[in-house]
Amino acid sequence: MLVNSHNRTLNDELDYMYSLERFGIKPGLTRIKRLLSHFNSPQNSFPSIHITGTNGKGSTAAMLESVLRAAGLKTGLYTSPHLYNFSERIKISGQPIATANLVRYIKQVKQTLTTDYLLRTTTFFEFTTAIAFKYFADQQVDLAIIEVGMGGRLDATNVIHPLLSIITNIDHDHTNILGSTRMAIAKEKAGIIKQGAPLLTAEKDKRILSSLQKTCRSKKSALIRLNRKLQITPVRSDWHKQSFTVQGIINGNFTIPLLGHHQLDNAGLVLLAVNKLSRHYKIPMSAIKTGLAATRWEGRLEVISSRPFILVDGAHNPKSVEALANFLTQIPRRDVLIIGLKKDKDAAYIIRLLAPLFSHIIVTEGEYQPMPADKLARLFIRAGKEVTVIKDVRQATKTGLKKINKTGGLVITGSLYMIPAALKYLKRNFQ
Repeated sequence: MLVNSHNRTLNDELDYMYSLERFGIKPGLTRIKRLLSHFNSPQNSFPSIHITGTNGKGSTAAMLESVLRAAGLKTGLYTSPHLYNFSERIKISGQPIATANLVRYIKQVKQTLTTDYLLRTTTFFEFTTAIAFKYFADQQVDLAIIEVGMGGRLDATNVIHPLLSIITNIDHDHTNILGSTRMAIAKEKAGIIKQGAPLLTAEKDKRILSSLQKTCRSKKSALIRLNRKLQITPVRSDWHKQSFTVQGIINGNFTIPLLGHHQLDNAGLVLLAVNKLSRHYKIPMSAIKTGLAATRWEGRLEVISSRPFILVDGAHNPKSVEALANFLTQIPRRDVLIIGLKKDKDAAYIIRLLAPLFSHIIVTEGEYQPMPADKLARLFIRAGKEVTVIKDVRQATKTGLKKINKTGGLVITGSLYMIPAALKYLKRNFQ
């Protein structure tokens, strides 16, 4: 059998890059600044927008990029994690970085690590951030949308000085690193606020807003709150899109292919961002509507089939599971839940929300740092549920489909490192 040499080379380079995960997560900007200095600090060569938040930062980034691309801009988009292939993390004008380019940039950054002894413990995320920033600079993007990996203040992406920053919302997640309270987490996320760059947020908690306001004043940055600038009213929805009207500093009717009421807030943040960016770029209303409607962001409250009803959602922390549970009250059948979590997630709270909604649970495991399926199963059994353990996600999906036949309801949720295998199988069979 012939082996594609390009794929073999890419796999070798990716294997090296993933080997850096042995250094874990090491918050701090010293290494990334030093690494980027070897490439003339490319993060200073392109305009950017910085987005953080406990939930919705990826969806917001995807919608904003789609709008800017529809307006004719050459966009960069850096997000994580990916669903299917690493190249999805780094895109220009909607296209993932090409294999040849990815191999070349990995080799360049790797060479720097091997020649600078102070960079020998560079982390996986620092490495990938350096690739993204150099690629965007070399390709001279008009504007890059940069999603924070974790937190904000000490995240590797926090070496940019964006035109504006966005904090979608703040809740509990990664508490072992960011802090155990929402206020502590808020201070970490507020670290992306830069001198003179406006901050946009959909956060509603008064104490957190007061904290953000204090940081904004110290940075001479305007704090722009979604609910003070826009009134968003749902109009209609089906299993594949939802429409809404907006009144305020922007007025109009819009449609997004992302489900859940929380996505209306994310879309509202995009509209606020567009309003601010209009002083730098020409973004017509037609591009806003087209871009929002054309957004692609798989695996987030994504309905694969209406009969049988099949929903896939990468809900993995308390707030996102709350949004999922709220959405599930609208669906006609809730028979089988397939779930797999990362080992650091609050399984007890997630089970408390989801277990009562389903008659049968299938527990599985993702590819990265999974909570052992047997352990998760025991927690569901304690909650009084009938549980099947199938560690292979593809096989779990096949079994779930058999259990619901043609008229039931199947929901697949949990770690973003678990749902890609389910999505691949489902989309081969239902699309």
